[in-house]
Amino acid sequence: MNATHLFRLFALPAVAVAGLFLSACSTPQSRIEANPAIVARLSPGDRNLASTGRIRDGMNKDAVFIAWGRPDRVYRGSHQGKDFEAWIYTTREVRYYGGFEAFPYPVYRSRVYYSRRHGRYFISDFGPDPFFFRPTYSVEVPFRKVQFVNGRVNAFSERS
Repeated sequence: MNATHLFRLFALPAVAVAGLFLSACSTPQSRIEANPAIVARLSPGDRNLASTGRIRDGMNKDAVFIAWGRPDRVYRGSHQGKDFEAWIYTTREVRYYGGFEAFPYPVYRSRVYYSRRHGRYFISDFGPDPFFFRPTYSVEVPFRKVQFVNGRVNAFSERS
């Protein structure tokens, strides 16, 4: 099997998978194009904010949907006699477990390496160690939250 055949064998599935992931990514512009009826009901100010992915207090749910998309979690509850709805947007983060979470990746430690350019061995105190094992796990964490009271944004936060 030559390299061209292998490339063709693996390239098509890789492109298909990448297309699947990229099609799942939604932007304010793609939501505007897909939902013209919702956009037509928005005020000009809210339409401009939503098209740039920003929200404000007092916006309705449709404008927040255009700006930030469909939430990953929806919670409903009551606080001080008022019913509210909270939209939570999440992302995945890598967390480290074991005794190594204090070190940034790659872990730096003293090592000896051979330089082909200079033809001799060197000792490096700050060289990256690509063979250092760091056990990890992935966790879902919120990065945006919106709270609605009577269908309008009452509070929101976004992690930087």
